[in-house]
Amino acid sequence: MEEVYPGEISEVVVLKDKIRVTGKGNAGMQLKELPVHVPSYAKGGLLIEKLSASGEFSFLIARFAKGPGKRDRALSRWRLEGSSGERFSSSRWPDRVDESVSRDLPKLTAPHQKGLGGIPHIGNADHEIFELGIRHATVNFVLNGLIYKEQKPGTKPFAFEGQRYFLNENFLRGRDRTIQMLCEKDIIVTCILLVGNRSGALMTHPEAEPRGTYAMPNLKTELGGKLYRAALDFLTNRYSTPEKRISNWVIHNEIDQAGTWTNMGDQPLGRYLETYMRSARIVYHSARLRDPHARVFVSLTHHWNKTSFGNGVYNVRDLLDLFGQAAAAEGEFGWGVAYHPYPQSLRNPDTWNDDDVTYDFDTPYITPKNIEVLPAYLGDRPILLSEQGFNTPTLSLEDQRRQVAGLMYLFRKLPNLPTIEAFHLHRYQDMPDREGGLRLGIIDENGNRKLAWDAYTAIGTDNQSEFGKVANELLPESERGNLKEVSRKKSGD
Repeated sequence: MEEVYPGEISEVVVLKDKIRVTGKGNAGMQLKELPVHVPSYAKGGLLIEKLSASGEFSFLIARFAKGPGKRDRALSRWRLEGSSGERFSSSRWPDRVDESVSRDLPKLTAPHQKGLGGIPHIGNADHEIFELGIRHATVNFVLNGLIYKEQKPGTKPFAFEGQRYFLNENFLRGRDRTIQMLCEKDIIVTCILLVGNRSGALMTHPEAEPRGTYAMPNLKTELGGKLYRAALDFLTNRYSTPEKRISNWVIHNEIDQAGTWTNMGDQPLGRYLETYMRSARIVYHSARLRDPHARVFVSLTHHWNKTSFGNGVYNVRDLLDLFGQAAAAEGEFGWGVAYHPYPQSLRNPDTWNDDDVTYDFDTPYITPKNIEVLPAYLGDRPILLSEQGFNTPTLSLEDQRRQVAGLMYLFRKLPNLPTIEAFHLHRYQDMPDREGGLRLGIIDENGNRKLAWDAYTAIGTDNQSEFGKVANELLPESERGNLKEVSRKKSGD
Protein backbone atom coordinates (compact mmCIF):
# COMPACT_ATOMS: atom_id res chain seq x y z
CA MET A 1 0.00 0.00 0.00
CA GLU A 2 1.32 3.46 -0.94
CA GLU A 3 2.10 5.58 2.10
CA VAL A 4 0.07 8.77 2.63
CA TYR A 5 2.03 11.83 3.77
CA PRO A 6 0.81 15.13 5.26
CA GLY A 7 2.82 17.15 2.73
CA GLU A 8 3.50 17.05 -0.99
CA ILE A 9 6.05 18.21 -3.53
CA SER A 10 3.83 18.76 -6.57
CA GLU A 11 6.31 20.02 -9.17
CA VAL A 12 10.02 20.59 -9.67
CA VAL A 13 11.12 22.67 -12.67
CA VAL A 14 14.70 23.24 -13.81
CA LEU A 15 15.29 26.79 -15.01
CA LYS A 16 18.48 28.32 -16.36
CA ASP A 17 19.81 29.43 -12.97
CA LYS A 18 17.08 28.32 -10.56
CA ILE A 19 15.13 25.28 -9.43
CA ARG A 20 11.46 25.98 -8.75
CA VAL A 21 9.96 23.66 -6.14
CA THR A 22 6.22 23.90 -5.43
CA GLY A 23 3.97 21.94 -3.12
CA LYS A 24 2.00 22.13 0.10
CA GLY A 25 2.81 21.43 3.71
CA ASN A 26 2.63 22.70 7.27
CA ALA A 27 4.61 25.31 9.14
CA GLY A 28 7.83 23.88 10.54
CA MET A 29 8.36 21.31 7.78
CA GLN A 30 11.77 21.37 6.13
CA LEU A 31 12.50 21.20 2.42
CA LYS A 32 15.43 18.85 1.91
CA GLU A 33 17.59 18.20 -1.15
CA LEU A 34 18.72 14.62 -1.77
CA PRO A 35 21.92 14.34 -3.84
CA VAL A 36 22.23 11.29 -6.10
CA HIS A 37 24.27 9.17 -3.67
CA VAL A 38 21.52 9.30 -1.01
CA PRO A 39 18.91 6.51 -1.41
CA SER A 40 15.27 7.53 -1.42
CA TYR A 41 14.63 5.33 1.63
CA ALA A 42 17.43 6.92 3.70
CA LYS A 43 17.96 10.08 5.69
CA GLY A 44 20.78 12.39 4.75
CA GLY A 45 19.22 15.23 2.79
CA LEU A 46 20.50 18.79 2.83
CA LEU A 47 18.34 21.45 4.50
CA ILE A 48 17.34 24.08 1.93
CA GLU A 49 14.26 25.92 3.27
CA LYS A 50 11.85 25.88 6.22
CA LEU A 51 8.11 26.35 5.75
CA SER A 52 7.02 29.39 7.74
CA ALA A 53 3.30 28.88 7.12
CA SER A 54 0.91 26.06 6.31
CA GLY A 55 -0.55 25.67 2.84
CA GLU A 56 0.87 25.95 -0.65
CA PHE A 57 4.45 27.07 -1.20
CA SER A 58 6.79 27.84 -4.07
CA PHE A 59 10.53 28.24 -3.62
CA LEU A 60 13.06 29.49 -6.16
CA ILE A 61 16.36 27.88 -5.26
CA ALA A 62 19.75 28.56 -6.79
CA ARG A 63 20.35 25.82 -9.33
CA PHE A 64 24.08 25.70 -8.68
CA ALA A 65 25.09 25.14 -5.07
CA LYS A 66 27.65 27.40 -3.45
CA GLY A 67 31.13 26.14 -2.83
CA PRO A 68 33.81 24.48 -4.95
CA GLY A 69 32.49 23.18 -8.24
CA LYS A 70 29.00 24.69 -7.93
CA ARG A 71 27.20 21.36 -7.94
CA ASP A 72 24.19 21.29 -10.28
CA ARG A 73 20.95 20.64 -8.39
CA ALA A 74 19.13 19.69 -11.61
CA LEU A 75 19.78 16.04 -10.77
CA SER A 76 18.59 16.16 -7.17
CA ARG A 77 15.39 14.97 -5.50
CA TRP A 78 13.35 17.11 -3.12
CA ARG A 79 11.42 16.06 -0.04
CA LEU A 80 9.61 17.48 3.00
CA GLU A 81 10.86 16.27 6.37
CA GLY A 82 10.49 17.06 10.04
CA SER A 83 13.25 18.41 12.27
CA SER A 84 14.20 14.87 13.30
CA GLY A 85 14.25 13.53 9.74
CA GLU A 86 10.74 12.08 9.76
CA ARG A 87 9.35 11.98 6.22
CA PHE A 88 6.44 14.27 5.37
CA SER A 89 6.33 13.76 1.58
CA SER A 90 7.58 11.48 -1.16
CA SER A 91 10.83 12.40 -2.82
CA ARG A 92 10.42 14.12 -6.19
CA TRP A 93 12.79 14.42 -9.12
CA PRO A 94 12.54 17.27 -11.65
CA ASP A 95 9.33 17.12 -13.64
CA ARG A 96 10.61 19.13 -16.56
CA VAL A 97 13.39 21.28 -17.91
CA ASP A 98 12.42 24.76 -19.07
CA GLU A 99 12.76 25.22 -22.82
CA SER A 100 15.28 28.01 -22.24
CA VAL A 101 17.70 25.39 -20.89
CA SER A 102 17.54 22.55 -23.44
CA ARG A 103 18.58 22.72 -27.07
CA ASP A 104 16.31 23.18 -30.06
CA LEU A 105 16.36 19.59 -31.29
CA PRO A 106 13.47 17.92 -33.17
CA LYS A 107 11.75 14.73 -32.10
CA LEU A 108 13.14 11.86 -34.17
CA THR A 109 10.89 9.40 -35.94
CA ALA A 110 11.50 6.68 -38.50
CA PRO A 111 9.31 5.24 -41.27
CA HIS A 112 9.82 1.66 -40.09
CA GLN A 113 11.22 -0.44 -37.24
CA LYS A 114 14.16 -2.18 -38.93
CA GLY A 115 17.43 -1.68 -37.11
CA LEU A 116 20.71 -3.29 -36.10
CA GLY A 117 22.51 -3.92 -32.82
CA GLY A 118 26.19 -4.51 -32.23
CA ILE A 119 27.12 -1.85 -34.77
CA PRO A 120 30.74 -2.23 -35.94
CA HIS A 121 33.08 0.71 -36.27
CA ILE A 122 31.96 2.77 -39.27
CA GLY A 123 34.60 4.94 -40.87
CA ASN A 124 32.88 5.98 -44.08
CA ALA A 125 29.49 6.40 -45.71
CA ASP A 126 29.78 3.34 -47.98
CA HIS A 127 29.90 0.75 -45.19
CA GLU A 128 27.91 -2.34 -46.16
CA ILE A 129 25.42 -2.06 -43.26
CA PHE A 130 23.80 0.87 -45.05
CA GLU A 131 22.76 -1.56 -47.81
CA LEU A 132 20.30 -3.06 -45.29
CA GLY A 133 18.09 0.03 -45.21
CA ILE A 134 18.11 0.23 -41.41
CA ARG A 135 16.77 3.29 -39.56
CA HIS A 136 17.72 2.29 -36.00
CA ALA A 137 21.04 1.29 -34.43
CA THR A 138 22.53 0.61 -31.00
CA VAL A 139 26.02 1.44 -29.80
CA ASN A 140 27.53 0.26 -26.51
CA PHE A 141 29.38 2.45 -24.03
CA VAL A 142 31.24 0.76 -21.15
CA LEU A 143 31.70 3.81 -18.96
CA ASN A 144 34.76 2.57 -17.09
CA GLY A 145 36.64 2.83 -20.38
CA LEU A 146 35.54 6.41 -20.98
CA ILE A 147 36.51 8.32 -17.85
CA TYR A 148 39.10 7.91 -15.11
CA LYS A 149 39.81 9.55 -11.80
CA GLU A 150 43.58 9.32 -12.40
CA GLN A 151 45.55 10.15 -15.51
CA LYS A 152 46.41 7.29 -17.88
CA PRO A 153 48.27 7.20 -21.23
CA GLY A 154 46.11 8.55 -24.04
CA THR A 155 43.78 10.55 -21.79
CA LYS A 156 43.09 14.26 -21.59
CA PRO A 157 41.86 16.32 -18.62
CA PHE A 158 38.16 17.04 -18.23
CA ALA A 159 36.68 19.31 -15.54
CA PHE A 160 33.34 18.65 -13.87
CA GLU A 161 32.03 20.59 -10.88
CA GLY A 162 35.50 21.63 -9.74
CA GLN A 163 37.02 18.15 -10.06
CA ARG A 164 39.47 17.05 -12.73
CA TYR A 165 38.88 13.74 -14.52
CA PHE A 166 40.55 12.15 -17.53
CA LEU A 167 38.89 11.10 -20.79
CA ASN A 168 39.97 8.24 -23.05
CA GLU A 169 40.40 9.95 -26.43
CA ASN A 170 40.78 6.72 -28.41
CA PHE A 171 37.54 5.42 -26.90
CA LEU A 172 35.74 8.53 -28.13
CA ARG A 173 37.34 8.88 -31.53
CA GLY A 174 35.89 5.70 -33.02
CA ARG A 175 32.45 6.22 -31.52
CA ASP A 176 32.32 9.83 -32.70
CA ARG A 177 32.84 8.77 -36.29
CA THR A 178 30.36 5.88 -36.10
CA ILE A 179 27.60 7.98 -34.55
CA GLN A 180 28.21 10.78 -37.03
CA MET A 181 27.92 8.37 -39.97
CA LEU A 182 24.70 6.90 -38.58
CA CYS A 183 23.16 10.34 -38.06
CA GLU A 184 24.07 11.37 -41.60
CA LYS A 185 21.98 8.44 -42.82
CA ASP A 186 18.99 9.50 -40.64
CA ILE A 187 19.44 6.46 -38.41
CA ILE A 188 18.15 6.90 -34.85
CA VAL A 189 20.95 6.01 -32.45
CA THR A 190 20.33 4.25 -29.14
CA CYS A 191 23.12 3.97 -26.57
CA ILE A 192 23.38 0.96 -24.25
CA LEU A 193 25.12 2.15 -21.07
CA LEU A 194 27.21 -0.41 -19.22
CA VAL A 195 29.47 -0.36 -16.17
CA GLY A 196 32.33 -2.85 -16.09
CA ASN A 197 32.45 -5.16 -13.08
CA ARG A 198 35.92 -4.27 -11.85
CA SER A 199 36.51 -4.95 -8.18
CA GLY A 200 37.60 -1.84 -6.33
CA ALA A 201 36.93 0.50 -9.28
CA LEU A 202 35.33 3.76 -8.20
CA MET A 203 32.42 3.51 -10.65
CA THR A 204 31.62 -0.17 -9.90
CA HIS A 205 29.08 -0.78 -7.14
CA PRO A 206 31.04 -1.97 -4.08
CA GLU A 207 28.62 -4.88 -3.44
CA ALA A 208 28.95 -6.32 -6.96
CA GLU A 209 30.12 -9.94 -7.06
CA PRO A 210 32.90 -11.08 -9.43
CA ARG A 211 30.59 -13.48 -11.30
CA GLY A 212 28.71 -10.60 -12.94
CA THR A 213 29.78 -9.51 -16.43
CA TYR A 214 28.73 -5.93 -15.70
CA ALA A 215 27.75 -4.09 -12.54
CA MET A 216 25.38 -1.51 -11.17
CA PRO A 217 27.12 1.89 -10.93
CA ASN A 218 28.46 2.95 -7.56
CA LEU A 219 25.78 5.31 -6.29
CA LYS A 220 26.54 4.31 -2.73
CA THR A 221 29.30 6.87 -2.19
CA GLU A 222 29.50 10.56 -2.98
CA LEU A 223 32.70 10.06 -5.01
CA GLY A 224 31.19 7.21 -7.02
CA GLY A 225 28.03 9.18 -7.71
CA LYS A 226 30.01 12.20 -8.85
CA LEU A 227 32.14 10.14 -11.23
CA TYR A 228 29.00 8.61 -12.74
CA ARG A 229 27.39 12.03 -13.11
CA ALA A 230 30.56 13.37 -14.72
CA ALA A 231 30.54 10.58 -17.31
CA LEU A 232 26.88 11.11 -18.13
CA ASP A 233 27.18 14.88 -18.20
CA PHE A 234 29.98 14.57 -20.74
CA LEU A 235 28.21 11.99 -22.93
CA THR A 236 24.81 13.67 -23.02
CA ASN A 237 26.45 17.00 -23.83
CA ARG A 238 28.64 15.56 -26.60
CA TYR A 239 25.89 13.50 -28.23
CA SER A 240 23.02 15.97 -28.18
CA THR A 241 23.74 17.77 -31.43
CA PRO A 242 22.20 17.32 -34.89
CA GLU A 243 25.50 15.95 -36.21
CA LYS A 244 26.11 13.43 -33.42
CA ARG A 245 22.93 12.60 -31.55
CA ILE A 246 21.90 9.85 -29.17
CA SER A 247 18.25 10.26 -28.21
CA ASN A 248 17.54 6.86 -26.60
CA TRP A 249 19.50 5.59 -23.61
CA VAL A 250 19.19 1.95 -22.52
CA ILE A 251 20.15 1.66 -18.87
CA HIS A 252 22.47 -1.33 -18.35
CA ASN A 253 21.75 -4.83 -19.63
CA GLU A 254 19.02 -7.36 -18.80
CA ILE A 255 18.49 -6.23 -15.25
CA ASP A 256 16.20 -9.14 -14.39
CA GLN A 257 19.35 -11.28 -14.76
CA ALA A 258 21.21 -9.16 -12.23
CA GLY A 259 23.59 -11.88 -11.15
CA THR A 260 24.97 -12.17 -14.69
CA TRP A 261 24.50 -8.84 -16.40
CA THR A 262 24.02 -5.95 -13.94
CA ASN A 263 25.45 -7.22 -10.69
CA MET A 264 24.93 -5.55 -7.33
CA GLY A 265 25.32 -8.57 -5.12
CA ASP A 266 22.40 -10.51 -3.66
CA GLN A 267 19.71 -7.83 -3.10
CA PRO A 268 15.98 -7.71 -2.44
CA LEU A 269 14.17 -6.46 -5.53
CA GLY A 270 13.18 -3.17 -3.88
CA ARG A 271 16.73 -2.24 -2.93
CA TYR A 272 18.12 -3.29 -6.30
CA LEU A 273 15.49 -1.27 -8.15
CA GLU A 274 15.96 1.81 -5.97
CA THR A 275 19.60 2.01 -7.07
CA TYR A 276 18.64 1.23 -10.67
CA MET A 277 16.02 3.98 -10.58
CA ARG A 278 18.62 6.51 -9.48
CA SER A 279 20.88 5.40 -12.31
CA ALA A 280 18.08 5.77 -14.85
CA ARG A 281 17.12 9.18 -13.47
CA ILE A 282 20.70 10.47 -13.61
CA VAL A 283 20.88 9.53 -17.27
CA TYR A 284 17.44 10.88 -18.08
CA HIS A 285 17.82 14.25 -16.38
CA SER A 286 21.37 14.71 -17.69
CA ALA A 287 20.11 14.10 -21.23
CA ARG A 288 17.00 16.28 -20.84
CA LEU A 289 19.15 19.27 -19.92
CA ARG A 290 20.23 19.16 -23.58
CA ASP A 291 17.71 17.13 -25.57
CA PRO A 292 14.00 17.81 -24.91
CA HIS A 293 13.08 14.44 -26.44
CA ALA A 294 15.63 12.15 -24.77
CA ARG A 295 14.28 9.00 -23.11
CA VAL A 296 15.59 6.08 -21.09
CA PHE A 297 14.72 2.39 -21.41
CA VAL A 298 14.69 -0.50 -18.94
CA SER A 299 16.58 -3.52 -20.32
CA LEU A 300 14.86 -6.92 -19.86
CA THR A 301 15.05 -10.50 -21.12
CA HIS A 302 12.24 -12.55 -22.70
CA HIS A 303 11.38 -14.11 -19.34
CA TRP A 304 8.10 -12.45 -18.36
CA ASN A 305 6.25 -14.17 -15.55
CA LYS A 306 8.68 -17.06 -15.18
CA THR A 307 11.75 -16.41 -13.09
CA SER A 308 14.73 -18.22 -14.56
CA PHE A 309 17.11 -20.42 -12.61
CA GLY A 310 20.18 -19.09 -10.82
CA ASN A 311 21.13 -16.42 -8.33
CA GLY A 312 20.39 -12.75 -8.74
CA VAL A 313 17.32 -13.19 -10.94
CA TYR A 314 14.00 -11.34 -10.72
CA ASN A 315 10.53 -11.77 -12.20
CA VAL A 316 10.26 -9.37 -15.15
CA ARG A 317 6.60 -8.48 -14.67
CA ASP A 318 7.06 -7.85 -10.94
CA LEU A 319 10.15 -5.77 -11.65
CA LEU A 320 8.34 -3.62 -14.22
CA ASP A 321 5.32 -3.13 -11.98
CA LEU A 322 7.49 -1.96 -9.09
CA PHE A 323 9.58 0.29 -11.33
CA GLY A 324 6.41 1.93 -12.66
CA GLN A 325 5.05 2.47 -9.14
CA ALA A 326 8.33 4.04 -7.99
CA ALA A 327 8.46 6.28 -11.07
CA ALA A 328 4.93 7.53 -10.44
CA ALA A 329 5.60 8.12 -6.73
CA GLU A 330 8.69 10.26 -7.39
CA GLY A 331 7.42 12.05 -10.51
CA GLU A 332 6.68 10.47 -13.87
CA PHE A 333 9.34 10.75 -16.57
CA GLY A 334 10.08 9.57 -20.09
CA TRP A 335 10.91 5.90 -19.68
CA GLY A 336 10.21 2.90 -21.83
CA VAL A 337 11.15 -0.76 -22.11
CA ALA A 338 14.10 -2.23 -24.03
CA TYR A 339 12.95 -5.83 -24.40
CA HIS A 340 14.85 -8.86 -25.75
CA PRO A 341 12.21 -11.19 -27.23
CA TYR A 342 14.37 -14.06 -28.39
CA PRO A 343 12.63 -17.34 -29.19
CA GLN A 344 11.93 -19.42 -26.08
CA SER A 345 15.14 -21.36 -26.77
CA LEU A 346 17.84 -19.08 -28.13
CA ARG A 347 19.20 -22.02 -30.11
CA ASN A 348 15.95 -22.84 -31.91
CA PRO A 349 14.84 -20.25 -34.50
CA ASP A 350 11.42 -21.89 -34.91
CA THR A 351 9.75 -19.42 -32.53
CA TRP A 352 6.32 -20.23 -33.95
CA ASN A 353 6.62 -23.54 -32.11
CA ASP A 354 7.36 -21.97 -28.70
CA ASP A 355 5.19 -23.95 -26.27
CA ASP A 356 5.58 -22.02 -23.00
CA VAL A 357 3.83 -18.86 -24.18
CA THR A 358 0.24 -17.66 -23.86
CA TYR A 359 -1.69 -14.61 -25.03
CA ASP A 360 -2.38 -13.14 -21.62
CA PHE A 361 -0.50 -11.20 -18.94
CA ASP A 362 0.47 -14.38 -17.07
CA THR A 363 2.51 -15.77 -19.95
CA PRO A 364 5.82 -17.29 -18.78
CA TYR A 365 7.71 -15.82 -21.75
CA ILE A 366 7.21 -13.09 -24.32
CA THR A 367 8.80 -14.19 -27.59
CA PRO A 368 8.14 -13.29 -31.23
CA LYS A 369 5.22 -15.76 -31.09
CA ASN A 370 3.25 -13.66 -28.57
CA ILE A 371 5.02 -10.30 -28.89
CA GLU A 372 1.62 -8.55 -28.96
CA VAL A 373 1.30 -9.18 -25.21
CA LEU A 374 4.04 -6.64 -24.41
CA PRO A 375 2.44 -3.50 -25.93
CA ALA A 376 -0.93 -4.62 -24.60
CA TYR A 377 0.53 -4.67 -21.08
CA LEU A 378 2.49 -1.41 -21.38
CA GLY A 379 -0.17 0.70 -23.08
CA ASP A 380 1.36 3.85 -24.55
CA ARG A 381 4.80 3.19 -23.03
CA PRO A 382 7.46 3.18 -25.82
CA ILE A 383 9.21 -0.10 -26.59
CA LEU A 384 12.52 -0.89 -28.24
CA LEU A 385 13.26 -4.49 -29.15
CA SER A 386 16.89 -3.76 -28.46
CA GLU A 387 18.46 -7.22 -28.74
CA GLN A 388 17.13 -10.38 -30.35
CA GLY A 389 17.77 -12.60 -33.33
CA PHE A 390 17.22 -16.04 -34.81
CA ASN A 391 19.94 -18.64 -34.57
CA THR A 392 21.20 -20.80 -37.42
CA PRO A 393 22.23 -24.02 -35.61
CA THR A 394 24.44 -24.79 -38.61
CA LEU A 395 25.25 -22.89 -41.79
CA SER A 396 23.22 -25.31 -43.90
CA LEU A 397 20.69 -23.80 -46.33
CA GLU A 398 17.89 -25.44 -44.34
CA ASP A 399 18.92 -23.68 -41.12
CA GLN A 400 19.42 -20.38 -42.92
CA ARG A 401 15.87 -20.66 -44.25
CA ARG A 402 14.63 -21.16 -40.68
CA GLN A 403 16.36 -17.92 -39.69
CA VAL A 404 14.69 -16.11 -42.58
CA ALA A 405 11.30 -17.52 -41.57
CA GLY A 406 11.75 -16.14 -38.05
CA LEU A 407 12.49 -12.66 -39.37
CA MET A 408 9.56 -12.68 -41.78
CA TYR A 409 7.25 -14.05 -39.09
CA LEU A 410 8.01 -11.20 -36.69
CA PHE A 411 8.11 -8.42 -39.28
CA ARG A 412 4.60 -9.29 -40.37
CA LYS A 413 3.46 -8.37 -36.86
CA LEU A 414 5.59 -5.30 -36.08
CA PRO A 415 3.98 -2.76 -38.46
CA ASN A 416 0.70 -3.32 -36.58
CA LEU A 417 2.31 -2.63 -33.18
CA PRO A 418 3.14 1.11 -33.32
CA THR A 419 4.44 1.48 -29.75
CA ILE A 420 7.24 -0.91 -30.71
CA GLU A 421 9.47 1.71 -32.27
CA ALA A 422 12.48 -0.35 -33.27
CA PHE A 423 13.80 -3.87 -33.82
CA HIS A 424 17.58 -4.01 -33.32
CA LEU A 425 18.74 -7.26 -34.90
CA HIS A 426 21.37 -9.09 -32.86
CA ARG A 427 23.70 -9.43 -34.49
CA TYR A 428 25.53 -8.16 -37.57
CA GLN A 429 28.06 -11.01 -37.73
CA ASP A 430 28.17 -14.48 -36.18
CA MET A 431 30.52 -14.91 -33.23
CA PRO A 432 29.92 -18.52 -32.14
CA ASP A 433 33.14 -18.64 -30.12
CA ARG A 434 31.96 -15.71 -27.96
CA GLU A 435 28.25 -16.51 -27.81
CA GLY A 436 28.14 -20.14 -26.74
CA GLY A 437 27.97 -21.47 -30.28
CA LEU A 438 25.07 -19.24 -31.36
CA ARG A 439 25.04 -17.92 -34.91
CA LEU A 440 22.56 -15.03 -34.72
CA GLY A 441 24.16 -12.84 -37.38
CA ILE A 442 23.32 -12.23 -41.00
CA ILE A 443 27.00 -12.64 -41.95
CA ASP A 444 28.85 -15.77 -40.88
CA GLU A 445 32.05 -15.78 -38.86
CA ASN A 446 34.09 -15.92 -42.09
CA GLY A 447 32.47 -12.79 -43.51
CA ASN A 448 30.09 -14.54 -45.93
CA ARG A 449 26.60 -13.14 -46.25
CA LYS A 450 23.89 -15.53 -45.14
CA LEU A 451 20.46 -15.85 -46.75
CA ALA A 452 19.13 -13.63 -43.95
CA TRP A 453 21.24 -10.75 -45.24
CA ASP A 454 19.15 -10.62 -48.40
CA ALA A 455 15.97 -11.22 -46.46
CA TYR A 456 16.66 -8.42 -43.99
CA THR A 457 17.56 -6.07 -46.83
CA ALA A 458 14.25 -6.93 -48.50
CA ILE A 459 12.07 -6.20 -45.46
CA GLY A 460 10.05 -3.07 -46.12
CA THR A 461 10.64 -3.24 -49.90
CA ASP A 462 8.83 -4.85 -52.83
CA ASN A 463 11.20 -7.81 -52.52
CA GLN A 464 9.88 -8.81 -49.08
CA SER A 465 7.25 -11.09 -50.60
CA GLU A 466 9.98 -13.25 -52.14
CA PHE A 467 11.24 -14.16 -48.68
CA GLY A 468 7.71 -14.33 -47.34
CA LYS A 469 7.30 -17.37 -49.57
CA VAL A 470 10.27 -18.99 -47.83
CA ALA A 471 8.57 -18.37 -44.50
CA ASN A 472 5.25 -19.78 -45.65
CA GLU A 473 6.92 -23.03 -46.63
CA LEU A 474 8.02 -23.49 -43.02
CA LEU A 475 5.23 -21.85 -41.01
CA PRO A 476 1.94 -23.58 -40.15
CA GLU A 477 -0.99 -21.76 -41.72
CA SER A 478 -2.20 -20.70 -38.27
CA GLU A 479 1.19 -19.12 -37.51
CA ARG A 480 1.97 -16.86 -40.41
CA GLY A 481 2.38 -13.63 -38.51
CA ASN A 482 -1.18 -12.56 -37.76
CA LEU A 483 -1.73 -10.79 -34.44
CA LYS A 484 -3.61 -12.72 -31.79
CA GLU A 485 -6.14 -11.30 -29.35
CA VAL A 486 -4.61 -10.63 -25.93
CA SER A 487 -6.44 -11.28 -22.68
CA ARG A 488 -5.71 -8.31 -20.43
CA LYS A 489 -6.25 -10.10 -17.12
CA LYS A 490 -3.62 -11.23 -14.67
CA SER A 491 -4.13 -14.17 -12.30
CA GLY A 492 -6.05 -12.95 -9.26
CA ASP A 493 -7.87 -10.16 -11.16
